[in-house]
Amino acid sequence: MTRQAKDKVLAAHDGAAFDRSYAKTAVDDHEDAVELFHNSSTQAKDADVRAFAQKTLPTLEHHLQMAHDLEKTTGAQAGH
Repeated sequence: MTRQAKDKVLAAHDGAAFDRSYAKTAVDDHEDAVELFHNSSTQAKDADVRAFAQKTLPTLEHHLQMAHDLEKTTGAQAGH
């Protein structure tokens, strides 16, 4: 989903529905980022790129966990 499409979806909601949409978007985006950085940390041909991905991956994984926690508190997980 493009950033513009996500903005439209989020703008269409308010209150609890907005919170659930936001949480789901945060999880989806962080899952994509973790996958990208995980793959780069092991498969990138450039050593600097691999090192950056390896250094950054734990932070992204922590953010993904926080997004999952937000998803639970908003009830967005049920629709995931």
